[in-house]
Amino acid sequence: MKRHILFAAGVAALILTGVGSIDAAHACSTISYLEHDLDADEQAADSTEPSAPQLGELEIVRRPEPGGCSNMSTSCDGSGAIGIGVQAQDDRTGVNEMGYTIRLVDGSLPEGMSLPNEPVRPYNGDLLWLNFSDRDQSIGFTVAVRAVDLAGNEGPAMEVDVYDDVGGGGCSSGGRDRASWLLLVGATLLLMRRRRALA
Repeated sequence: MKRHILFAAGVAALILTGVGSIDAAHACSTISYLEHDLDADEQAADSTEPSAPQLGELEIVRRPEPGGCSNMSTSCDGSGAIGIGVQAQDDRTGVNEMGYTIRLVDGSLPEGMSLPNEPVRPYNGDLLWLNFSDRDQSIGFTVAVRAVDLAGNEGPAMEVDVYDDVGGGGCSSGGRDRASWLLLVGATLLLMRRRRALA
């Protein structure tokens, strides 16, 4: 199953937390993912693979160096993150215990991004966060995500297209065609309305 996702660049600062790696140059702590530890008892008892993941929320959070889309300076300048929300079902492994592999199948990863070599779990059961160096660059790549249960059984892949176009002015300037651009505008307006409702 393949999902195509077009998402506008986020204007919020990178999410700060006490968990994850700390970039000393930026003094900025970012969330990432957790290691997926296998269970010996499950390895002996379970041979059924989990389902293909279902894509939930996809977030692109960008904080380029000042001089691009923003003149404001923060400790996270030059940092960005892509969060992929996934969920798979299994006959024995719970949703919050499921691991996932992420493999590049098309395009190029943004500068500073690397994919985990082993299965990982979303931090706090939320999103799989992939960090990168934000240079106001356009982003376009496809990853294949597979669920891995506690026994190590690997399920079918779901492909996710991650796309964020940056125009000549250094700010987000739309998608691949008119329909995609309208989709991006609609998503942005919906987000703004939700934020106003919560204010």
